[in-house]
Amino acid sequence: MIEEAEKITELYLQQQKFHERVLKMIGVGVTLVLGVTVTVLGGKAIGSEDDLPQLADDNLNVT
Repeated sequence: MIEEAEKITELYLQQQKFHERVLKMIGVGVTLVLGVTVTVLGGKAIGSEDDLPQLADDNLNVT
């Protein structure tokens, strides 16, 4: 009876460690995806000049 309880406890602890590793890997994956997404979107926003007013050559004031 005690041996069975020890085996169950050991299996439970192994299962907990496995779930912990899986959750860590999922967390790392989500963090990487979010980081890349924010970096790409930030780069597009910084490099985008579509929303800025453009001056025509004849509108330039040179004094």
